[in-house]
This record gives sequence, structure tokens and C-alpha cells, in this order.
Amino acid sequence: MIAIGQKTNSPPEVSSAIEAYIVGEAATGDWSGYAENDLVVSQGSGWLKRTPIAGERFYSSDEGMDIFFDGTDWYGIISPFNLEFQASHATAANTVRKGRITSTTTLLNAIFPSGKSLIILSAEMCWKSGATVGTYGLYPILYDQGGATSHRLGSMLTCSENVQNRTLVTGTLASPLALVDGDGTKQFSCGWEHDVSSPGALASGYHGCYIRGYILEKL
Repeated sequence: MIAIGQKTNSPPEVSSAIEAYIVGEAATGDWSGYAENDLVVSQGSGWLKRTPIAGERFYSSDEGMDIFFDGTDWYGIISPFNLEFQASHATAANTVRKGRITSTTTLLNAIFPSGKSLIILSAEMCWKSGATVGTYGLYPILYDQGGATSHRLGSMLTCSENVQNRTLVTGTLASPLALVDGDGTKQFSCGWEHDVSSPGALASGYHGCYIRGYILEKL
């Protein structure tokens, strides 16, 4: 696999070695007219340009990390990211209750740094539905306590009453469950919220939400 160099506006001197770069927002010289985020590869006597494909992943020798294209921007993968929330009690069925994460006294949050992003690639839910008649529905969520915003992860999970469940939903780099930019105010937790059209309560017992992804930096 070809290692990708830095994102830059100015093309370096063409060499006989195969070298690849990402075009910056204001390309000059031989790259003049190229679109930002295009891939360019040296051909000994010139440059070959192509549009990147969503989900493409390379190693960046200049950034010292893996990078990928999400269809709009290039991101560097800084580190894995994990969140989990567990409850061992019944939770009421209403659309504003998100496990117990609406209570700031139960949160261990840190402000997500500005200039970094968070991509969620998997969410696992373990829960037991209550005895309410009718289909029970809920969503695993990434919750921003700072902005009081829920990011629903995948489709609604449904089951009948009094059933123990374990479900995994997944995304990809090209189509993640969520991709959220940090702005210095966001404080992330995870949990679940109920669907407005599906009444019922979680039964007393063990419930959990576990989400996995990466901390990113936009190039």
C-alpha cells in the first residue's frame, strides 16, 4: 500500500519514486484547478490525480497515523474510543429518559476537545423489556450532555414484553453510526432512549449500552 504524504497546496518536486499527497484547499502550480482532498500520485514526469472514494484508508507518513476519507473530508485516526453505561434498575418509558444519563450527578464526563471528532462504528445493547402489552422499542444513543443532544445509533430495536435481549449494530468508516465534531463544549455519554410510539418500561435487572469508535482529527 502506498503511504500518503501531507495535505498541501504546493506540489513538491516530482521524483522518480512513487509519492502520493492530498490536495489542499488552494492548490497551486501543477495542481492548480485540482479540487481540495483529491489524491495525487507522482508519475516520474508528472502527476496523476483522482477523486478519493468514501471509506478509503491509508497510512500517512507525515501525520504518523492512519487516515481515511469519509466522502467529504480526510480524518486522521488518533486513538480508539470506548464508552459504556450500565443500569441495574427499572427505567421508565418516556422519550426524555435516557437510562439515567439525564442526571448530571450520575455522569463522569469530560469536555471533548475542540478540533477533534468522534466516529462511532458499533453500539451494543443489553436489556430486558417489561410486562407492558405491545412491542417495545428503543435506540442506543451517543448523548452530548453539554448540548443536551441525542445521536441515535442505528435503527430502533424492538422486542415483545418480558424478553431478555442483546443486539449489536455496526457502521463503517464510509457510513458510521455517528460522526460528531468537538467544539470545546460537548460532553459525551452513552445510553438509550425510548421510541415515542412504543410504550413500556425496562424490567428491573441489568441493562447496558457499549459503544466503540475512534477519536479523529480533521486534516
